[in-house]
Amino acid sequence: MAVKLYKPTSNGRRIHSVTDYSVLNKRAKTPKNLIVSKSKSGGRNFSGKITVRHRGGGYKKLVRIVDYSRTDKMDIPAKVLSVEYAPGRSSFLSLRS
Repeated sequence: MAVKLYKPTSNGRRIHSVTDYSVLNKRAKTPKNLIVSKSKSGGRNFSGKITVRHRGGGYKKLVRIVDYSRTDKMDIPAKVLSVEYAPGRSSFLSLRS
């Protein structure tokens, strides 16, 4: 993951660094079967009454499905198709074939 460092033009910029998204392929599309929408309750319980204040609204989150069990795929050759942005994560995901 690339990190973009800023020139120290002021005291706030001296220690400032952000993630560089230029390494991502802008044309790569995530397959539809690997994306699910994350359901939100909006602070409501099973009967629909608000039980937690100050929640609700916002944009619908789309989450990538990740295969964490790699133990059965150790000797199978694969190729990385693209490196993609994953919302809600601090790292990128690689899509393999």
